[in-house]
Amino acid sequence: LNHLLELLVLTDRRPESIDLIDARLAKAPNDQKLLAIAVSHFIHRLENNERGDPLYERLLRLRPTGPDRDVSLALLYLRQSRHDQALDIMVAAIERGDPIEPPGPAISPMDVIQHALKQTEDSVELDRRAASLIKRLPQHEADLWFYWAWLYESRDNHDRSERMMLELLEKHPDHAQTNNSLGYVWAYRNKNLERARELIERAVNAVPDQAAYLDSLGWVHYKLGDFDKAVAWLKRAKAANQQNDSIILDHVGDALYRTGKKTEAIKYWRLAKRNLRVDGEITDPERLSLPKRLAQKIKAAQTNSEPQLAEVPHKAPDGEAAPTP
Repeated sequence: LNHLLELLVLTDRRPESIDLIDARLAKAPNDQKLLAIAVSHFIHRLENNERGDPLYERLLRLRPTGPDRDVSLALLYLRQSRHDQALDIMVAAIERGDPIEPPGPAISPMDVIQHALKQTEDSVELDRRAASLIKRLPQHEADLWFYWAWLYESRDNHDRSERMMLELLEKHPDHAQTNNSLGYVWAYRNKNLERARELIERAVNAVPDQAAYLDSLGWVHYKLGDFDKAVAWLKRAKAANQQNDSIILDHVGDALYRTGKKTEAIKYWRLAKRNLRVDGEITDPERLSLPKRLAQKIKAAQTNSEPQLAEVPHKAPDGEAAPTP
């Protein structure tokens, strides 16, 4: 059947292919093999989600409940803007005992929950959904609360985000992600630097090999003017980061330059430039400005002029967004 459908499309007989599927489905509406062929035909071959999505939902609902089936169904609902239904499925999966963060590249229930909240643009609706999730999944309160707060940070509502993270730390003082993120935001804005260092140290003590946390600790030492400590922590971050993240490499370069190791600093900036990744979803200002800043520093080094290093420390311009830690 699949080959026949492909032939009909290739010979510009698409209506006949649709009629053929409809006729087969009329006789066997719950045949999973037939539904899988129909879904592939409508969604991938004809790019007709209006016809394909209901069939895909029927196919998924015929399959046994389980992590793969439930995540697939929830993702379908997200694509259709049926956010509450997607969340209901994920909450039920977590309550059933499905792993909230399965190993490997698989999409987890928490990934789907975060996507649903991220897609909720209205603040009132976001607050309703997040508060409901925390009530229904109290064992995951800290993680959900953090992501809720970070969404406000990513939407430039910095005061609301900071208040929420401070409230979260009052209840969950050892939540590593919140300690790191709030500390990094403060370091980026040259604000509450000593307190930022304390928060980040708490995160590093909780998760010693997390590259992002090590980078944050090195960067707050940089902002405090302790460049030797900054280099030590930032090089640990670089060693822990297998992807050679350009932000970490740029941080190492700036700290090395401050210690007088200019040749080594240039090597790190060049490595950072080689490892730049283009991503249309990047929104944080540090990553958005990184290509231009790296180009300036490398060019300055080549012409024996002074590169524009990260400031140490002056108040960041009011309203400037903070980067994703």
